[in-house]
Amino acid sequence: MKTRITLIFLSILFLGSCGSSKVAKKDSSDLQGKMIGTWKCVDPSYPYLTQIKQINETHFIWVTYHIATDIVGRGAGGTCSFEGNTYTENIEYSVLDGMKEYIGTKAVYDVRFEKEDKIMYIMGKIDNDWFIMEKWEKIESGKHI
Repeated sequence: MKTRITLIFLSILFLGSCGSSKVAKKDSSDLQGKMIGTWKCVDPSYPYLTQIKQINETHFIWVTYHIATDIVGRGAGGTCSFEGNTYTENIEYSVLDGMKEYIGTKAVYDVRFEKEDKIMYIMGKIDNDWFIMEKWEKIESGKHI
């Protein structure tokens, strides 16, 4: 099981770093600096699933997998941007068919942090359609998910 999770994580790192070499400009709020890294969604309504998100300066990717089987059921990725307290994901691809209908759309979130920026709350909509409110915990480097 640890091998599968490690492979998923390495895939996230690889895919999240692919693409444009354009460097995003940091803004005065340092939202980008706080968000860069690996995050695990904290959602008590789905105790049998794990969702991991990887964010770098220009790209993001997330996957959701079943804890018992380690099988990915959903995921998406693309470019991202940061402005003030607003984080925007431009959904450019889908893992499997889980988010296929959202390719080419944007997810725009208001972001806030707690506990020395180790807990992140995002709230917004994908394509002005699907309301999202999530709590994420930052995964420290070298820590197993």
